Amino acid sequence: MGKPKQADPEPELRKGLLYEMLFFMFLQGMDMGAAFNIWLEGRQAYDAYGKILNYKNTTNTTNPYKPKAVSYCTTTEWDMEKLHELYDLYNTVLMIYLVCLALAGLVFFLHFCMWLIAIILSLTKIDFMTEHMPQLVKGKAIFAVTESFFQDIPISCIAIELYLLRRGRDGLICYLCTHIPTCTKADHLDDLLSTSSGKLSFLLFAVALTTTWKGLTFMFRFTRTGVLDIFIIRALVSLFAAGIYNIVILTPAMVLLKYRYYTLPGVTKGFFADIIDRVMIIGALMWVIVLMGGCCCPLMSMIKLD
Repeated sequence: MGKPKQADPEPELRKGLLYEMLFFMFLQGMDMGAAFNIWLEGRQAYDAYGKILNYKNTTNTTNPYKPKAVSYCTTTEWDMEKLHELYDLYNTVLMIYLVCLALAGLVFFLHFCMWLIAIILSLTKIDFMTEHMPQLVKGKAIFAVTESFFQDIPISCIAIELYLLRRGRDGLICYLCTHIPTCTKADHLDDLLSTSSGKLSFLLFAVALTTTWKGLTFMFRFTRTGVLDIFIIRALVSLFAAGIYNIVILTPAMVLLKYRYYTLPGVTKGFFADIIDRVMIIGALMWVIVLMGGCCCPLMSMIKLD
């Protein structure tokens, strides 16, 4: 009697792929949630400013929005035309932010679909991951870069700009302060913006964490080799590459913080400002390398000898 025929191996779930997708969903979801929270808070602030700026006394009652003098804010008469222009600019930036948020949501959905399709196919085809790993890595790279340029960079920069439009002696928060009886000191302005500051800090933290994860996982998959299992080296190299990628993505936001936020009156430079100065140099250098590579590589490709 011949040997019994062995059953063909059945497809099984690749746990590493599933865990990677779950981590991605959690981090990217946190990033999107933080970004949406910024827009929601900004919209609420816009409505609060509009209630004061567009107030019209149609009765003989006392105007509840009559401004008072605040020493920290502008000492001259408020230029209402300029203030309305600032208010309209804030609304425009808020709308641009919403458009970027919608595009980011679309890219996030498409990225999730790619992960879902990859997991389903890995359950139906035994050799799917072996045969299609290069395509999966390429897809990860495309979505990582797309999310960076449609979400991380524009949303972090616009969120900072929304925050800055409200700060300063002539900012919207100062005008709001002149209508609040208890707002009499510069410290009270920080209290009014404490929620915005916390949400902006959390957004930048979420962007940094998500960007690091995307750079780490892409480099880890990209350096995979079937000849030798060099897990430790791959992990360390991937972590270094993720840190560089993180700095590159956050450089535009750091430029805004350095030249727009830390130049505002009353803002004291501290330890964080010193870190930004040093890290921003690395980021600027990397941007130069990326831009030069983007220009030179196609030219070198055209003149290479096959």
